[in-house]
Amino acid sequence: MEIEPISNDNTPDIKGEFDYVLPRHNELILIESAVQGSKEWLEARKTGIGGSEVASVLGLSKWMSPLELWRKKKGLDPDTKATWIMKQGSHNESLIAEEWAEQNSIKLIQIPFVRDINHPHRTASLDYIGVWPDGHAEVLEIKYSPKGVDGVPSYYYTQVMWYMAITGIHKGRLIVADPWNEPEDRPIDWHEETANQILDAVDNWWLTCMVGDEAPEPSSVDETKQVAFGKLSNSNGVITAPDGTLTDIVKRLVEAKALRDTAEDNVKALDAELAVYMAQLGATKVDGGDWTISFVERVGSVKYGEVVKALNVPKETLELYRGSPSRFITVRVKGEK
Repeated sequence: MEIEPISNDNTPDIKGEFDYVLPRHNELILIESAVQGSKEWLEARKTGIGGSEVASVLGLSKWMSPLELWRKKKGLDPDTKATWIMKQGSHNESLIAEEWAEQNSIKLIQIPFVRDINHPHRTASLDYIGVWPDGHAEVLEIKYSPKGVDGVPSYYYTQVMWYMAITGIHKGRLIVADPWNEPEDRPIDWHEETANQILDAVDNWWLTCMVGDEAPEPSSVDETKQVAFGKLSNSNGVITAPDGTLTDIVKRLVEAKALRDTAEDNVKALDAELAVYMAQLGATKVDGGDWTISFVERVGSVKYGEVVKALNVPKETLELYRGSPSRFITVRVKGEK
C-alpha cells in the first residue's frame, strides 16, 4: 500500500501558533481540514497509523488486535460505529480539558491532523497541546471513563509517547475523569529509547503488513480459528488423514468435550438441588453473607422463526436479512452414538 506523495504545494505548512509549540514543525504537514470526526479526518486516518492505533500495532490494545487493525486499514472489515460509551467519552473530552486547564491556568491549543513529511504513515491527531504560564508546552491526552482509569495503562502510555515523538514535545500528561471525580493529570516522562522502539515497531508493521500486504499473525484462539475458516471456505478437498497429528487432536478434543459435558451435568444437578432447597424454604433470595442466591424469572424471547411463518413472509424477502454464514468444525467418532 502506497501513500500519495505529499508536497507543500497542495498541503499547508504548519505555521503561526503551531510553529511556536511544535519543535518539529518543519518536519510535519498540517492538514487543517481534518478536524477530528470529519470526513477528511476519517479518510486521512486510513493512510497511516495514528496514536490511538499504536497500541494495536504493538499488541497492547484491549479493543483491537493487530490483525483487526490490518483488516480495517485494508478495508476488509467495515468501520465500527461508535458505541454509547465511546460517544460519551468524545463528548466529555472538551469539558474535562477546559475544566482542568482553567484550574491550572493552562492555555489549550488544538492540533488538527499532522503527518511526518519523511515518514508519511506516521500521523497524529492530538486532543490538545497545553501551554504553561512559563511558556513550555506539553502533549495532553484526555480520557473519560465511567469506571475510572487506574494509573497510566500501557495503551495510553504508548499513545502519548507516540505523540511526543511525532511532535517533538517531550513532555506529556494523561488527564482522566469519571462521573464522580474531577479531572486529574498524570505526567508521562519522555523516554527516548522507548519512543524509538515504538517508532521502529510501527514502521516495520506498516512496511510488512500494509506495503507488503502481509497479514499479522492471529493473537487469540478465536482469530486463529477465523483465519483458518476463511481458508477452508475456499476449499472442498476430502482426504484421508496424512499422519497421526489429526488423530491426536481429535482424541484430545473428544476427551475435553467429555470433561465439559460432565461438568455441565454437575452444574445442572447442583442448580436443581438449589432450586428444591429454596422451594422448601419458600424464599426467592437467600443471603449467605459473602454470597447470595436468587430466583429470577424473565419474559420469554420472541420466536422470530414462528413469527415469519405466521406472517407468511416470502423467502425472497428473508434473503435480504440473511446474516453471515456460521462456521464451525464437527467431530464424529466412529462407533459412538
